[in-house]
Amino acid sequence: MAEQVKIPLTRTTWRRDYAGGVELKLLNRFFESDPSSTIDDTALIARPGTTFYRSVGPGPHRGNYTQPGIFDGDLFTASGTKIYRWDGTTQIELTGSLNAEDTPVSFTYQASPGIQRLWIADNDNLFVYEGLSKSRGNLDSNGTNVTAGDVVRIDAVYYEFVLSGVDTGSPAGTSANPWKVLRGADAEASLGNLSDAVGASGIAGGTYSTALIANPNVEVRRLLPLSLIVQAKVAGVAGDSIVTTDVSVTLTWGAGTLLNGGLNSITAVAVPEGDGTQKAISLCTLAGFVIIAVAQSQRMYLIRPGEFWVELFVSAESEPDRVLQVVTVGSSFWALGESTIEPFSATGDADFPFTPIQGRQMSYGILAGTALVLEDQVIFVDDKGIVRDSSGSRISTHGIEEEIRLRT
Repeated sequence: MAEQVKIPLTRTTWRRDYAGGVELKLLNRFFESDPSSTIDDTALIARPGTTFYRSVGPGPHRGNYTQPGIFDGDLFTASGTKIYRWDGTTQIELTGSLNAEDTPVSFTYQASPGIQRLWIADNDNLFVYEGLSKSRGNLDSNGTNVTAGDVVRIDAVYYEFVLSGVDTGSPAGTSANPWKVLRGADAEASLGNLSDAVGASGIAGGTYSTALIANPNVEVRRLLPLSLIVQAKVAGVAGDSIVTTDVSVTLTWGAGTLLNGGLNSITAVAVPEGDGTQKAISLCTLAGFVIIAVAQSQRMYLIRPGEFWVELFVSAESEPDRVLQVVTVGSSFWALGESTIEPFSATGDADFPFTPIQGRQMSYGILAGTALVLEDQVIFVDDKGIVRDSSGSRISTHGIEEEIRLRT
């Protein structure tokens, strides 16, 4: 009987130019220990082959994103300067453009009752997508307070500013009998009272008429110091017919109706660092907050749950190095920088929502864009070209590190 001969099989691709070794290639296979094998206790399992799915946009491909429960689990793809949405049957191109760089695009989501938002960072701009758009309009103040008797119309509902007596007459929200809204101490306070009246969220009989009800077709999107942003309650082009007028020398609508309903568009959102044009490079979500890493900074900006504007920030603290990527891992998020890695946990404090996890900082950074979350593990390439997991353990071989070195 012929003697069995062990044929050694390479367990990984291996290349080590420094050592002058022979390059070994493992193609379309992965190694698995097999105690039932009579030869070297080894099995090399074939990887499933890839098949063509579909072609999207002009390219280059810059990223995909899908999340169960968000926009029906549809697939979003960044290709070239465009974002495409695919529901398995129909593809639509979202209105608006990304930058023209050939860089990866970062996605994350924001969800709460009645809210679905996709956030996008293209290594330059921060964008938000909210599905089919609601018609919107801005009522702007010139900074001078309103005058008693000034009237604002939103849809078929009329609001009149008064100095007192919010229940005087028979207020009913009509042209002849507008709802009465108390004039505030200044322009900002008056807009705030009007905002409360639109949503019936203030003090009935105090800041507006006791009988007032919320506007049936319009809601407040955001109140700024000198601007009230309202939108139709229902998405679609029908909201563009909602009339907006005023009789005031200090208040001005952007148009005579709400605008831009029924669009599938991405909207740019400013990051308030420096002149408000700081570049957004990486995104993740934790505890309802959207975390935004910006270029050339240790700061990470936050968007509160349910909100859509950038407001707060936290900083990498172990060292003042630049954050290159943020990822969510279980109940924490990781800030991966040029020379350090720092995990943060949620505090539940609205003013200071995240804090560094003590004792978990790592004294090395990453190669930009290499962090990947697999289940509850972060896999990343550190600043020396070594692949590590969440514990900091080295999981790459010399051969893999050689390939990384040759490609960076």
